[in-house]
Amino acid sequence: MTELKDSRALVIDLRGNGGGDGDTVADLVGYLLDKKTLLQWDIQRGGKELEHFSAEKVDGPRYGEKRPVYVLTSNRTFSAAEECAYDLQTQKRAVIVGEHTGGGANHNRFFRIAKDFAVSIPYMTTKNAVTGKNWEGTGVQPDVAALQINALDAARRLAAEKLAASK
Repeated sequence: MTELKDSRALVIDLRGNGGGDGDTVADLVGYLLDKKTLLQWDIQRGGKELEHFSAEKVDGPRYGEKRPVYVLTSNRTFSAAEECAYDLQTQKRAVIVGEHTGGGANHNRFFRIAKDFAVSIPYMTTKNAVTGKNWEGTGVQPDVAALQINALDAARRLAAEKLAASK
């Protein structure tokens, strides 16, 4: 992120990103917010709630909350990548540009039943700190709808307009 510290706008491309680690989401979102922020609760079976915050400390300078950020999505953006988009959208930190995402918010464990057969069992759900909801089954809805192939051009256009208006 140090290389981006002087940029006037940022585009994060999550199109086709199938997910990853929620801690990585907390780190990335931490760079884009000015302070540690409650993002969501993970709710385990039995009701135990685990709080998830954006990173309090980041390596290098924070990008902060003043410059525009755009996140590109597609219908193949899933899981932790959706969490990143949803967190930034609900914190009003980024404009989501592209397609609605795949809709995978619940945490799952996979169990092999036979050589060529496995099942996925959800064991935890997510509740966003702003909305009290998640994107399970619905996906993250873009702020600006665009086919994934056109999303980057749309985000560039939005960034150029925003920067021109702020001069």
